[in-house]
Amino acid sequence: MFKQEKGITLVALVITIIVLLILAGVSISLVAGDNGILTKSKTAATKTKYSQITEAVGLALSDCQGDYVSVFETAEGDASTLDAYFTEKKVVDSLKALGFTMVQEDGSAISSPATTGSVDGTVYRVYSGSDSKNYVSVKFKKGTIGFTAAFAPDLATAFPTESES
Repeated sequence: MFKQEKGITLVALVITIIVLLILAGVSISLVAGDNGILTKSKTAATKTKYSQITEAVGLALSDCQGDYVSVFETAEGDASTLDAYFTEKKVVDSLKALGFTMVQEDGSAISSPATTGSVDGTVYRVYSGSDSKNYVSVKFKKGTIGFTAAFAPDLATAFPTESES
């Protein structure tokens, strides 16, 4: 007599939609929130770029100082002190060989790097390739044994400091 219909009731459909909306909200917040996957990946990429640049500067610094030792030991050149040997041109060339660019502190290009005089106390910007907005400020300082590089990420607004991350 009565034909019983099979199917989903309206209440079951509404409950299913509500559960799906809750799951979607949780998923979106995990992906795009302040502590989400996208934010964490951008922070990690920024820290990686910063580390690559600081490592390249360290390699260039070591390269220049190693070249100086070779020249000084074999007496092939007129560089009597590391201060006279460690020039802007040597650092620019070493960084360029590693795929990095060194510019003046104000961001202007070093059109013809100085071949005499030291980089001691001068602040430069170093960035990867042509990505000039993500740079690291570096100041070369002459120490008792050789030169060191002091990095100032707080001057580079593109890179967060440890307290921001």
